[in-house]
Amino acid sequence: MFQIDDEFLTSAGYNVASLSEAQKQQYIDEFTAEANERISERLVSELDDQQIEEFNEIQENPERAKNWLNEFHAGYHDKEEYKQILEGTGSEDDAATFYAAALWMNDAVPKYGELIQEELDNYLAQLVKMREAADAIASN
Repeated sequence: MFQIDDEFLTSAGYNVASLSEAQKQQYIDEFTAEANERISERLVSELDDQQIEEFNEIQENPERAKNWLNEFHAGYHDKEEYKQILEGTGSEDDAATFYAAALWMNDAVPKYGELIQEELDNYLAQLVKMREAADAIASN
């Protein structure tokens, strides 16, 4: 998984120390949403129609997600990653669908992690260019 945090904002050219908590959280929320969208589009482009249908079933149906996890990742309740997701979501259904979707995608898409990192790197590079252009305009 990836995380948009202070380090990411700093890498994008933001002076995190000068941002209010509200501003920082707004950037984190916006950048996380955009990164999720870009990554999803990239990963879905690697799937065929049948895979997309199966993925959507797992992602949208908690019972289907739990059944898939039990079938292909028995003992998932004991995995630290799952426990962290459960803690973060506060909902077993949300945790199961998120965890199952991530594992399913990892199983279905070769180089899953590399594709995610590539999309994040591309997004960060784009943010840096935009930030540099904004700074250049502001200094003139």
